[in-house]
Amino acid sequence: MAGRNTLSMYIGSSVVAVVVLSGVGWAWQPGTVPAVLFALAVWAALAAVSAGAAARGRRLPLEAWLARRPAGMPPSA
Repeated sequence: MAGRNTLSMYIGSSVVAVVVLSGVGWAWQPGTVPAVLFALAVWAALAAVSAGAAARGRRLPLEAWLARRPAGMPPSA
């Protein structure tokens, strides 16, 4: 189910990593085990959001934005 929303998941995980791990954000410097647990938690949260959206037949924001058609363009067959 997450395959429909991979762009939002990829960008979302990158934003979370920048905010938490870089000097621009909180500058957290975890060891190996906390970093792996953090990455797994972020992935699980994003996968759950994606699966929930897919179960309701919805797209996450970036996929919805990419799916928009320019005005006057006919729908795809």
